Amino acid sequence: MQLLLNVGGPNRVSRFQMAETVARIRGYNHSLIKSVSASSVNRGVTSPADISMDISLLIRVLGINPCSFEDGVRSTLEISDSS
Repeated sequence: MQLLLNVGGPNRVSRFQMAETVARIRGYNHSLIKSVSASSVNRGVTSPADISMDISLLIRVLGINPCSFEDGVRSTLEISDSS
């Protein structure tokens, strides 16, 4: 049996919110981050504005409760900084 599991956190987070969160955690000036609509950026491919994924199968199959994006970033940076 093969499964395709979407991995993510329990809450929807925009790309802008991701950038702001990382900047805040690292102590960077997050006011330099500007929000723009996805349609105003030519990335060479079309992409829906909302790319959030359903993680209910991940939770059900693995029996886990994923951490928030912010907690995940904090944990990742702590590990990275201690290496």
